[in-house]
Amino acid sequence: MRRIPVTLGRQLSGVLFEVTLPTTGAEGYVDAPRPLLLAAIDAVCRLAHGMKVRRSELPTIDVLERLERMLERTA
Repeated sequence: MRRIPVTLGRQLSGVLFEVTLPTTGAEGYVDAPRPLLLAAIDAVCRLAHGMKVRRSELPTIDVLERLERMLERTA
């Protein structure tokens, strides 16, 4: 399970898996099927490997920012 902000969870619609949002608190969670989680991890790994930086010198924030830009282009 992956915790997500409730404000983000309320914006989700048409998802293929259950999103559990509490009535109180700031975080809910996404209970995605294991194959979907593994596919997401694989996609992020491919994205990171495609960046022209050695893995030891590649900060996580750079990968996350690139992922955000990719998602914005597809939206």
